[in-house]
Amino acid sequence: MGFFAIMNPIANVPIFLGLTSDDDEQTVAAVALRSVISPLAMPILAGPGTIATAMNFSAGGGLMEVVVTIIMFAVLCIIMYILFIYGGKLVTYIGASALGVITRMMGLIIAVIGTQMVIEGLTGALKHAG
Repeated sequence: MGFFAIMNPIANVPIFLGLTSDDDEQTVAAVALRSVISPLAMPILAGPGTIATAMNFSAGGGLMEVVVTIIMFAVLCIIMYILFIYGGKLVTYIGASALGVITRMMGLIIAVIGTQMVIEGLTGALKHAG
């Protein structure tokens, strides 16, 4: 859920549509594919928050946690691609007010994840200090 909230595929659709509004369908599909294949090139998809969350999720254990993190990131990239391709229909269907609600809910989830990371960091620091 953390990746979904930080990458926020639903709220990123209008941004993507704005960036590709003058392009034809083939160009939009090509840009969408490039964006999800190398998400680090588009900071709204994989910015510092996404990278920190991936590090936090995979740092807790061994190989299984790393594999699950990679798989979930890949699934989210596929979801992103589908939403980018059909984004115009999605925005029209759910409407601007529902899009605002979803964005605010994702913001709340990000705040909770950030708070959890701070608490875990402080707890770890206090254990090592005392």
